[in-house]
Amino acid sequence: MNLINIFFFQLLFSFFNSHNSPDVTTTVVSSRVTDSLALVDLYNATNGPNWINTWNLNQPMDTWYGVTLNGSGCVSFLTLNNNRLSGTIPSSLGNLSNLLSLLLGNNQLAGTVPSTLGNITALQKLHLYNNQLTGTIPTELGSLSQLVELVLYNNELTGVIPTSLGNLDSLTYLGLFDNQLTGSIPASLGNMDKLQYLYLYSNQLTGAIPSELGDIQPLLELRSQFNQLSGSIPASLGNLPNLYLLYLSNNQLTGTIPSELGNLSQLVELVLGSNQLTGTIPPVLGNLDSLTYLGLYNNQLTGTIPSELGNMDKLRFLYLYQNQLSGTIPSELGNILPLELLYLYNNQLSGSIPTSLGDLSNLTELRLDDNQLTGTIPAELGNLSKLIQLILGINQLTGTIPSSLGNLDSLTFLSLYSNQLTGSIPASLANMDKLRFLYLFNNQLSGTIPSELGDIPTLELFTLLQ
Repeated sequence: MNLINIFFFQLLFSFFNSHNSPDVTTTVVSSRVTDSLALVDLYNATNGPNWINTWNLNQPMDTWYGVTLNGSGCVSFLTLNNNRLSGTIPSSLGNLSNLLSLLLGNNQLAGTVPSTLGNITALQKLHLYNNQLTGTIPTELGSLSQLVELVLYNNELTGVIPTSLGNLDSLTYLGLFDNQLTGSIPASLGNMDKLQYLYLYSNQLTGAIPSELGDIQPLLELRSQFNQLSGSIPASLGNLPNLYLLYLSNNQLTGTIPSELGNLSQLVELVLGSNQLTGTIPPVLGNLDSLTYLGLYNNQLTGTIPSELGNMDKLRFLYLYQNQLSGTIPSELGNILPLELLYLYNNQLSGSIPTSLGDLSNLTELRLDDNQLTGTIPAELGNLSKLIQLILGINQLTGTIPSSLGNLDSLTFLSLYSNQLTGSIPASLANMDKLRFLYLFNNQLSGTIPSELGDIPTLELFTLLQ
């Protein structure tokens, strides 16, 4: 603050004292002086002259961009998101005792998160996301009993998640993702009984998922993917009646998929891929009639695909690839009319391709490659007018290539290689005028190559040879 403004506050302070003003007036004036000095510290520490919206320190505080004062003239809101702040956050910001909201996200701030922010007991929102902050999360933040949102994602924070954060029983949003946090998820987070959004993904967290997270009844989203979490998925997560997103993929989780997850009636996305899960797919997952995304890919799951999955009548993405699933493809999957992507490749599936898959009018990608499928290619697949990729290679399919595949005028990729297909190549394939890649090698095809294939303007690669 410049000398004029400081002198003004000093005169005001002396005036109230000389007229025997109540102590509360003295406190308010003192708080305004303290607040103004803290803001000037911030301005100087973060290259204020080069902010997008800068401050004129010769003007009163209530004219400064992003500063809101309460009825007593003290700072209650400081909103400087997206304002090109660089440098460090001064510890004196902890003196803003009336502050309700501190929003400094999406800037170029470096250095540590000041522990003094834990002194702002009235604080309800703390947003420091999308900066370059380093160091640990101060344990003192666990003292902010009024805090509703703690948003620290996309920084370079290290160390552990403080157990003291479990004291934040007013918190509804905890965003710590995209940092370099280590250690385990504190069981104390289960005490945050108003929490709705828990985002811990893309860190280096280890250890087991605490069963206590199943106590957070209001929880809507739990995202802890891309860590190094181990142990089993707690059955207690099935107690979260409001949960609609559960992402635990890309960890080192073991054990089976808890059947209790079938209780999550509000669940929209369940993604457990790229772990080391074993056992079978619980048939009760078919109860998840709000589910749009089921990702169990890249695990060690065995057994059959439950026919009950055909009951999920809102499902758009079904990813079961790269497991050890066996048995036949349930014809009931053809009942999932919204289905857009069906990936079952790299398993041990046998039997024939269900003709019911031809009813999936919204399907854009069908991958059944690298299994042990037998029988013929259903002509009904030619009904899939939105299909962009059809990949059936590395199976034991027999019979001819259905001429109906020529109806797939959205198809860009057709792969039928490494089967036991016979007969000639249908000239109708030339009707697929968006086709770019056609792989037919390692079959028992005969006859001539249809000259019409040369008329496909987009065709980049056509191979009958391995």
